[in-house]
Amino acid sequence: MRLRRTIAIAAVLAAAAGLAACTSSTKVVKHSSAVVAIAQPFTSYNDNTSYGSTTVNQEIAYATNSQFVYYDRDSRLIEDTSFGTVKRIGASDSADDPLAVRYTVTRGVTWSDGVRVSRADLLLAWAANSGALNTPGFDGRTYLNGTALTATGAYRKAFPPGVVWFDGRTSAGLQHVTKLPTMGANGRSITLNYDDFYVDWKSALEIGVAAHIVGERAFGLTSASKADAAVVDAITTDDHVALAKLAKVWNSAFAVRGGKLDPALLVSDGPYTISSVDAGGSVTMTANPRYTGSHRPHIATITARVIPSAKQQISALAAGSVDIITPQATAATSSLIINLPKITISSGLDAAFEHIDLRFSGGRSKAFEDPLVRQAFLKVVPRRQIVSKVAGSVQEEATARSSFMFFPGTTDYTAAIADNGSSLYANVDLLGAKALLAKARQPHPAVCILYDSANATRAAEFTLIRQSAAQAGFRVSNCSSADWSAKLSKDGTWDAALMSWRSTTSAITDSTPRLHSGGSIENYSHYSSPVTDKLLDTLATTTSDSGQAQLLTAIDTQLFADGYGLPLFQQPSLTAFRTTVTGIRRSPFPPGVFWNVWEWRAAQQ
Repeated sequence: MRLRRTIAIAAVLAAAAGLAACTSSTKVVKHSSAVVAIAQPFTSYNDNTSYGSTTVNQEIAYATNSQFVYYDRDSRLIEDTSFGTVKRIGASDSADDPLAVRYTVTRGVTWSDGVRVSRADLLLAWAANSGALNTPGFDGRTYLNGTALTATGAYRKAFPPGVVWFDGRTSAGLQHVTKLPTMGANGRSITLNYDDFYVDWKSALEIGVAAHIVGERAFGLTSASKADAAVVDAITTDDHVALAKLAKVWNSAFAVRGGKLDPALLVSDGPYTISSVDAGGSVTMTANPRYTGSHRPHIATITARVIPSAKQQISALAAGSVDIITPQATAATSSLIINLPKITISSGLDAAFEHIDLRFSGGRSKAFEDPLVRQAFLKVVPRRQIVSKVAGSVQEEATARSSFMFFPGTTDYTAAIADNGSSLYANVDLLGAKALLAKARQPHPAVCILYDSANATRAAEFTLIRQSAAQAGFRVSNCSSADWSAKLSKDGTWDAALMSWRSTTSAITDSTPRLHSGGSIENYSHYSSPVTDKLLDTLATTTSDSGQAQLLTAIDTQLFADGYGLPLFQQPSLTAFRTTVTGIRRSPFPPGVFWNVWEWRAAQQ
């Protein structure tokens, strides 16, 4: 991707300095360090909770822990067999056969405190993220202080007696495993028996926080082995009293409160371990001396420093107080960076794309409960103008994105946009919009648009949409807020929302939580379509590439037919780093620039 103002030329200023001396390419260089700017503070070491699944928390958890599989910069799913293996057993590759998957941790893998990673860790990950042991019908998120998007892990009051509720990631695949897993005799493996076939089974289970740490806190134990055994016993016997204690610790203990987090909780099984968290949410990570996997790091200390604004990040980069920044790619940020000396610039497309969503129920004016009004509004969204004035100021080749389901430039994307219905909204159609409003008997519907008031890109999008929509009779008002994310899930606060979707993986079912009517908190629009639900359910059991493409295209088409909203454009990505570090290569998926943190090296000064 080419950025405006010859930013591509600036990218040739690559680091020329040699690597600092070390005895082996797999050993840490003594006293080496790097500083990365992060825009938001680190708030929780358990990034699988509803409130803890922020981008920064995911980045820190990724750098300090190992995964069975991970994505490289080209979105390829890579297996890390030095940590463990994921294998389908007892059946063919057909979706018609029962799905059983064995997860096995490699012998010798330990946590940073020396405790081995075991079946207890695997079993706790299943229990916490499947929802299988949760009390039916109970939702502990209603007890959180704040919404799931703004809470810090503190609850207003205790759960009722006998209630078990893990605040886990129950939409990532493990919800399809409701039966107790089978444990292997080696103490390092479990087998998940899926109720239904799930196409993304390889990436469904990741360990997260350590079972022995949770068990010690929950049961007042001081022995790691006894704590692991207590965790296994609580889960396998479905002991509600013990499970409630486990869930309480798992849900809340790893949250940062008042700038503090107990260092004893911060054990890791990956390349780095957290050595400190300051009051502002900055994090210092040091190379894990007990890590023996294939991702052995080179840099001794990495600090993730909170610097909120892009301008402040660029100033820190120029001053040399940070080495790596990933600011929002705008014309302003690119123009400030390109003239900095000894800076390498890398640009590309992010996995996030700008879009506008319409509220199907619970809206502020309720105008969009009428499908004719939804279609009329989408006809006046000036996508070409938005791309030209907003995205085009950064990307020379910027174009409107015309699919919810496919990444631009792919073969499937080209095929889908030919007949998914997006062409109806390629250009502003004022006459068509007015005709639909007349048919709906709503000539001047009110529409309040929610967006981040601090985001210049969204403010520009809002202005262009309001100006265009007014010509068709819409009365568009500003519902922007600094606390916009907290308002997404609140009824009566917005009719349309400007935001981005950022795919976290290339999993086929990645969009299911946002689109399925099954109750996920990520379905902010209250979108409900029996057709889409059925397509999503079928997608989860479809293994062939062609079958998946056909279903995704059908979902895409249904979203446009229902007037779900409109995709606007793919977000550009921008990474800049000093010649003090090498090996920086950003991935479009989270954890972004951290995806290959073990390959970073400090250059000689």
